[in-house]
Amino acid sequence: VTVIFLTMRVYIYILILFVINLQIADLLKETLLSCLELLEALCRSLDKEYKYGLCKYWKHLAEHFGISEQEYQRFEFQPVFSPTELMFEYLQTADPDVTIGCLKVGLRKIERHDVIDLLVQHEKCGFV
Repeated sequence: VTVIFLTMRVYIYILILFVINLQIADLLKETLLSCLELLEALCRSLDKEYKYGLCKYWKHLAEHFGISEQEYQRFEFQPVFSPTELMFEYLQTADPDVTIGCLKVGLRKIERHDVIDLLVQHEKCGFV
């Protein structure tokens, strides 16, 4: 039953990609970082560690993108900024070719389907 559910979720995700405005190849710097409302929603979801570390957050996403621990530790100790926002800004300069598709793959890898759902909601509303 779980396998069927996960398979259905993948098919629905693929269908959504074809219907929505935001394309998998769109660059982060041209989409995510230009939509303040979406960026804030992602930061709220990814900034904090939940469920005693069982729910992965921005550090796990940084590792997915190959950001070294030494580099991403600097994001955490900025009292004014969100570590998630700093990570996205770092990615914008370190790898300007990162796409929305790459972000979704990373989120899927760290099992944050709730954050993928945030992206999809914003895509449907035309915010991105």
